[in-house]
Amino acid sequence: MPGTTELPISAAQGGDGAAADAANAAAAQPASAPRRPPRAYYIDWLRVALTALVVAHHVFFVAARQPGAGGDASFPLWHYLDIDKDLGLAIFSGMFIEGNQSWFMTAFFFISGLFVPGSCDRKGLRRYLADRTLRLLLPTLLFSCFGPPACLAIAQAASGGELSTLPSLKTAGNVFVWYWKTYVIPIPTGPVWFTMLLFWLDLIYVTGRAIAGGCRSCSARRRAAKAGAASGAGGAGAPVAIAFDVKAPSPAAAKGADAPPFSIGATLAGGFAVAATMFLAAYVIRALPGVSFNYWFGTAFFSFMPGYVLVYALAFGLGILAAAERTDALRRVPARVGYASLALGAVLYCLLPCFLFLTSLGDLVGPRNSLLFTLWQQFFACAWIAGLLVTLRELGNVRPGRVGGVVIGAAYATYLVHPVVVTGLLAAFAAIPGMSWAARAFAMAPVAVVASWAIGAALKAIPGASRVL
Repeated sequence: MPGTTELPISAAQGGDGAAADAANAAAAQPASAPRRPPRAYYIDWLRVALTALVVAHHVFFVAARQPGAGGDASFPLWHYLDIDKDLGLAIFSGMFIEGNQSWFMTAFFFISGLFVPGSCDRKGLRRYLADRTLRLLLPTLLFSCFGPPACLAIAQAASGGELSTLPSLKTAGNVFVWYWKTYVIPIPTGPVWFTMLLFWLDLIYVTGRAIAGGCRSCSARRRAAKAGAASGAGGAGAPVAIAFDVKAPSPAAAKGADAPPFSIGATLAGGFAVAATMFLAAYVIRALPGVSFNYWFGTAFFSFMPGYVLVYALAFGLGILAAAERTDALRRVPARVGYASLALGAVLYCLLPCFLFLTSLGDLVGPRNSLLFTLWQQFFACAWIAGLLVTLRELGNVRPGRVGGVVIGAAYATYLVHPVVVTGLLAAFAAIPGMSWAARAFAMAPVAVVASWAIGAALKAIPGASRVL
């Protein structure tokens, strides 16, 4: 399918990795098959960059938190030592963290949605859902059971058994046993909130597609029955073959790969409409009393930030729409618009301190201040994501070599294991004397990225692990 099957995808994002090459796939096609577009390697590279950014994001998140700012039993993952932190680090981290939070997970959900229709077409709904259950729910369950207590154990050992943020742990003989007794049903904590929410979005898509396919089947049977009755022959009783998972492309779909680029006016209007819709989706939640930007809601097998969940769902749906044959949006956005969008995103990011100051007046809570920051956030996110996608499409669609293939293939595993790595490095760097926390954080970030990727690649290399990771 043009615009979908040749896009590279990770285990977490609905596909089979970057194993098949576009040239081989094209050679295997019949001569009459529609021409397929070049493989979008730049999506893989963007996913790698986003994963590295997530790791660095959490390094600064934990390094800049002040003593007593968190780490209690309601969020038992990011634990740290009670050490005085730098004011300068706190200011930089505020810019870095809020800037990242505004767009990088939205980009992850958009990328995830890009590959859902094509994967469903190749595998069928049942196999696709079984694959997603294995690749998303199993890592979610394993990390929820072992990730948080592993972080607790590291923090407990680094504090000499005196982790002040969890007094009950001081008398716990075994951190893992204490955690499992306290949290009988695991709440997706840390990175697996993403995999859990992604599974629910996949399930909604598959259910909707199955219902739509069933409706099409019923309509086709009714039309066949009417045609048979009108002909007076025995056609009414003839079987009707319906395979809604594998449908022939329409003439419009067959032209998808050859459709002209969008006009600049249409692209700008569409981008503005998307940003405005994202803003409304976020604001209707954030305007509710007591709902802050970073408020978390968690229950058994479900965890999300209410202020962002509708935005993420919309981004996932936009990814599905952008991958459709009739749309083929990633290929058709003009390069000039993409470059201008990236520049606009950079300008908007420079305005972040002003919006942080305005929202701090209301502690990021309340309709008036929420309106200002949400407006900035969603327009920045849309401009920056669109600009990155188009710029990488034009300048960064580079086929990975052997090392690049390993890096790309290990991105999902890296995402899953990095909280434990970050917690361990935090404890190790805290023991270095005479080093400011700003210096520690900047030194930790690249080390955390490399160490997480090395562990992720090692896990991926375990026989059979590639089916999950």
